[in-house]
Amino acid sequence: MTPNDGERLPIIGYLARVWETGEYIYIPDLRAVTNDMDPGVSLRSWLLVPVLARGLVTGIVSVGSDQPYAYSDSDANIFGQMVTQFGIVLENTESYRQSQRVARNESLVNDISSQLQRQLDIESMLNVTATELGKALGARRARIRLGVQPDTDA
Repeated sequence: MTPNDGERLPIIGYLARVWETGEYIYIPDLRAVTNDMDPGVSLRSWLLVPVLARGLVTGIVSVGSDQPYAYSDSDANIFGQMVTQFGIVLENTESYRQSQRVARNESLVNDISSQLQRQLDIESMLNVTATELGKALGARRARIRLGVQPDTDA
């Protein structure tokens, strides 16, 4: 799945209602509820379900049919459950990514701490700190500058 594929639809009308309320909508026959529908549109039944992740609407999945009353209440409930499971997968994926980032950061801190403990003088400690932090941050160059500020009162 890539977020850039597919047609982007404006969030208006029924889509906006699903986005704002976080509740699914099933329209058994669009022609029965919409007078200004384009005659070239063959969509008759429309089911819109929000994708929820961490309690927020992050997307909408919809299915449609050119047949009126194409979906039963059972179909709508099953489809809603499938989309709910999809939202849970998205949440779990993000949690896993965060866990990986935390583990990498903790490992890096442990590695730098270990290297620092092996150093015998402050200059070596500063070199290790600058080098390792520079690597961790992807910097081409790292510097530590120490000095005493000139006395401006004299």
